[in-house]
Amino acid sequence: MDTQPTTTMEWYKKILKYNNGITTVIVSKDELGDYIAIKVYIHTQENFTDYILWTVFKEEFEGFITEDFRHMQIDIKAKLHTHLLKRGVYMGKHNSRYSISEALFNLF
Repeated sequence: MDTQPTTTMEWYKKILKYNNGITTVIVSKDELGDYIAIKVYIHTQENFTDYILWTVFKEEFEGFITEDFRHMQIDIKAKLHTHLLKRGVYMGKHNSRYSISEALFNLF
């Protein structure tokens, strides 16, 4: 994953890159990481929480399958998981038989 943008203009450029979403079949782990970082940034800036955040998440990650979440770096998955939980989106608790990837996918 590239270094995180530090200015509003840098964030804006990154946001434009993924304005139309992402096609998981042809992207790298780094690109998935960038996409997640951008979505977390936007959710925070717009103060999306609870039902609205859940609805936005479903639209932004429409078409993702469990394997797409598994393909992400573990720290990126964990950050997305924590972000959603802290902002009021309930998901099942992960454990050795129920992965973070499955928990994220089951939000659909």
